[in-house]
Amino acid sequence: MKSKEFRTFFGLGLIALGGLFLLQSFGVIETGMGLLWATLFAAGGATFLYFYRLNQEQWWALIPGFAMIGIGALIGVAEYGPPELGNVAGSIFMFSIALSFLIIYLRNREVWWPIIPLGFCATLGIMILLDPIMGEGEFDAVILFLGGALTFGALGFLPSSKGKMSWAFIPAVVMLVLGGIFLADELGSAQLIGAAALVIVGIFLLTRTLRERGRT
Repeated sequence: MKSKEFRTFFGLGLIALGGLFLLQSFGVIETGMGLLWATLFAAGGATFLYFYRLNQEQWWALIPGFAMIGIGALIGVAEYGPPELGNVAGSIFMFSIALSFLIIYLRNREVWWPIIPLGFCATLGIMILLDPIMGEGEFDAVILFLGGALTFGALGFLPSSKGKMSWAFIPAVVMLVLGGIFLADELGSAQLIGAAALVIVGIFLLTRTLRERGRT
């Protein structure tokens, strides 16, 4: 499938999608709309993935491909699954986007930037999944910052064309400290852990400076 053929096919798909919206708005189609939309989004996502399979240089197609499949799964679970799986549906959507960035990274490990959206999409998926267990919204900031710290920490250890990306440890430590502060606030011991976090950051910065001087 060439690029022009894909654009033509995708354009026709958008026209059909818009037509379905109009039919639904005027009440022509009322029953089975959840299944229809889930199928349409899944089919659209599969089209993007097929386009990528034919031309793997077009890696961008992975992102809308997995996102649309995730939306289809979200609609399907929300419409036809039990009510308690509502959070699972949202997590499936975020994990599907994370999967697209994982594949983008695996196809060329010299390109490091997909790790960042991969980590944060996965973190949001975990956050949505754990909301019913931990209390809606109570530990969101903790999970977000700790997930960000893990993402940048992993990035610092990954190889790249320019060697180790040690700069990534700085935002990792900052987010780890912020996550610890929010966790301490939730647990009622913010002052103690906040002081410990400041000491840890100070030690990290001092150690880093001494290493740089030693190399010089």
